[in-house]
Amino acid sequence: MRALIISAALLGQVDAQAGCNPPNDSWTSSDKAGHVMIGALPAVIAGTQLKDPVAGFWWGAGVAVGFELFQAASGSGVCSWKDAVVGIVGAGFGAAGSHYFIRMQPQGGVMVGYSTRFR
Repeated sequence: MRALIISAALLGQVDAQAGCNPPNDSWTSSDKAGHVMIGALPAVIAGTQLKDPVAGFWWGAGVAVGFELFQAASGSGVCSWKDAVVGIVGAGFGAAGSHYFIRMQPQGGVMVGYSTRFR
């Protein structure tokens, strides 16, 4: 919880200094799907590997907020607090997905897969 509060405080500080509130950034803009994935992918991977969805959420949220902080500090993109919030929501979805993958893993059994190639 402390990490999220510190990240939010840092993002708020960067927002005040770097202008991380672009005027044309809406909640339904096309880049929001990418920001959901920025939070969800690390959350799924970390949650599944650590077998802890809560830890997966923190990893995903940290990556999402860190990405926005990186954009603000480097000037390589447009920093937006809305993108950070969408990334944190994506981390929640990813953590829920990792909970599903952990639950579905066989306990000492054999996992069978099928592979095919389309021509």
